[in-house]
Amino acid sequence: MKNVGVDEIACIILGKEDEVDDLVESDLVDILIEEEFNIEPEQFERIVFKLLKLTPLVKSAVLDKCYNAFVHNGNMILKDEMLVE
Repeated sequence: MKNVGVDEIACIILGKEDEVDDLVESDLVDILIEEEFNIEPEQFERIVFKLLKLTPLVKSAVLDKCYNAFVHNGNMILKDEMLVE
């Protein structure tokens, strides 16, 4: 199952953030990843999730939980809940 957050991150990195919806719907993101980075989309996804652990904590105002998250234009794109004591 594809992770739309990873696809969105790829589009932003590639300067195609205005085309995210169209690229995801047409499954072109994988082709762009392969052409630009010379890696398989699955490898890109693994790298993104490894890097997610290095992102700063972001607190959700709605849920009052903390996440490591990639943030773009004030919105969390991809997040992983962190246990904070």
